[in-house]
Amino acid sequence: MRAAIISGLIGVGLTTACATAPPLQTAALGMEHLGSIGVQDSTQVPLQIVVTFRVELPALSIEAGATPALRAQRPGYAGSAYARRLMTRFEHDYRITRVTDWYIESLGVHCVVYRAADAATRDAVVARMHEDRRIKDADAMHEFRTLGEPVASAGVDPYEAIQRATQRIGLPAAQQMASGRGVRIAVIDTGIDYQHAELQGRIEATDNFVDADTSRYRQDHHGTAVGGTIAANAANGRGIRGVAPQARLIGLKACWEVSSHWDAVCSSLTLAAALESAIRRRVDIINLSLAGPADRLLTNLLRQAMAQGILVVGAAPTQNIIAMQFPAGVSGVISVENADESASALRGVAAPGNEVLTLAPGNGYDFASGVSISTALVTGVVALMLEKVPAAQRAGLAARLPGILLLTADKRPSRTPEINAARAIQAALR
Repeated sequence: MRAAIISGLIGVGLTTACATAPPLQTAALGMEHLGSIGVQDSTQVPLQIVVTFRVELPALSIEAGATPALRAQRPGYAGSAYARRLMTRFEHDYRITRVTDWYIESLGVHCVVYRAADAATRDAVVARMHEDRRIKDADAMHEFRTLGEPVASAGVDPYEAIQRATQRIGLPAAQQMASGRGVRIAVIDTGIDYQHAELQGRIEATDNFVDADTSRYRQDHHGTAVGGTIAANAANGRGIRGVAPQARLIGLKACWEVSSHWDAVCSSLTLAAALESAIRRRVDIINLSLAGPADRLLTNLLRQAMAQGILVVGAAPTQNIIAMQFPAGVSGVISVENADESASALRGVAAPGNEVLTLAPGNGYDFASGVSISTALVTGVVALMLEKVPAAQRAGLAARLPGILLLTADKRPSRTPEINAARAIQAALR
């Protein structure tokens, strides 16, 4: 086994709005695969501004392309005349340039990305827009970045390492009661190696909101590690088993690697598109092994998801906590921290997060550390709980679930309680 790096995702403030793309067919998988929304050029992100306004768009398909090239593939795309006039008017009034736009069905708003000439102009425009009654909201594009930490594997028995983590959260007993069968989980992250032997039968669908590179999608490390922790197959003669080995994953790529396998960036734009996709798919759980600054648009989408009964599990990193309120700081999100590190100010539940064996692209395995893995472990436990609860009763469970996880967790002096999977499942059945 080779040493690896894995992490939570942290963010720094920048500026945004929204776009999406028409479906492209991935013949090998038979899955829907959405194309790029064109935000890979990080040099442009700091000058971008997000604007949302309410408008009726009866002729707009939710799969409509956002960029000129993508609209050419979907000639039926057409916003309302009012929306087009208003977008053009904003360009004139604020002396900014429109980059792309997207109708967010879940929120009933039209979302537009503009670019300012410089940072000073950007800040001034955002301030003025807050007073513009035509505009519902205006915000900065936010950038999210992975924070890696090396894991030394010398002298470590990988099977023993994974056994310690699963024993700590009571997983062997929990998996006697549930396997996550039928629970659908959106993993909003980098790409996932959906051809990995440990994930065969586990991937329901994939979307890509970063680019159209299918090969690159399968080579991404962070999403593969998170997906493997949640749902790697059990009893298949391979190396590990996931927490919920019969759950179904929807891999939504919203983050892209920049300087190494473990240094990835995602933006408000890509995350919004991925969250909208998860909401439209009516998934059961959204896993967000990432963190960044408070973001109005993303917070509204999370609230909409939770209003529809979707459970959201998010990372609560220990560093720079004031600047990292998303997603763990959003009310209703199941906040998770690394039980092997210092406690987070966004107190929730904790799970192991150091030297956990998981998957790597190309049928590989890696040791992984960080709150990303802690979050994936809790998502898996939540999937085990949901399997045992009839669909008609899940709305009630959603309100009780954070409390159940805390009450059944293992108490630790001066530390965040560590999740206990077996007791959590038993409590959910009462």
